[in-house]
Amino acid sequence: MHILGIDPGIVAAGLLAGFTVGLTGMGGGAITTPLLILVFRVPAVAAVGTDLTAGVVMKLVGGGVHAKAGTVRWDLVRRLSMASVPATVLGVMAIQFVGEAHVEGFVQRAVGVALLAGAGAMLLRSRRVRRALGLKPPETTLAVGEGETSLAAVRTDLRNPAALTLALGALVGFMVGLTSVGSGSLMIAALTWLYPRLHSSELVGTDLAQAFLLVTAAAIAHMAVGHVDFGLAGSLLVGAVPGVIAGARLSSRAPDHIVRPALVTVLAATGLKLL
Repeated sequence: MHILGIDPGIVAAGLLAGFTVGLTGMGGGAITTPLLILVFRVPAVAAVGTDLTAGVVMKLVGGGVHAKAGTVRWDLVRRLSMASVPATVLGVMAIQFVGEAHVEGFVQRAVGVALLAGAGAMLLRSRRVRRALGLKPPETTLAVGEGETSLAAVRTDLRNPAALTLALGALVGFMVGLTSVGSGSLMIAALTWLYPRLHSSELVGTDLAQAFLLVTAAAIAHMAVGHVDFGLAGSLLVGAVPGVIAGARLSSRAPDHIVRPALVTVLAATGLKLL
């Protein structure tokens, strides 16, 4: 039953995706796009464009929380965005070049591959962090508003070659333009491998800030070629906005050893289903 053109099922999907983004900094595209394709039978290309459009608002809200808290590494945001923004436009252009009729099945498979890659990368991230820092598994994730002393203790210089960060931005940007997946899960995992001493709150804040620019570019490109269902995006946002806010408020108390395994399971199971 639709109320004022709003689909309650889509609202629920948006609430789940928004809460996950607020809680972990990832999972928006990884959850919403598969739900739109598998449950609501939205064509894959339209699902990607619509999810990206709703994702702009989700990333803006989440990134705003971190910017206010001072947990965004703007130096990394600038470096990543230099490559990711043009690359995501190329991803959308690739769909147009091949043709929607021919790319529909490919996009669905690409989403599945991206989800499995994200799940695997998150597992590797957890092992790499503990090995690099010699720490026990973190008790919380997203740690919004942690003290400056705590952040300073683990702050790292940008010692990795700029080319690696630019290549990372380009790869994730192209994947986001093609599938809407990766702006959170793949980017956070990859950033941890490049900069293992980044504090978790800086990691998520930096990802959300760069993801806002990345997802905005991808959404505009999809709008330009008519891949966005604005009514569907509106229904998603009705649930997503309060979901992001609630997730961010709870994130500082959410045990990391509970949140991440659950998300990895969802990513892997959905990816296998799509494939």
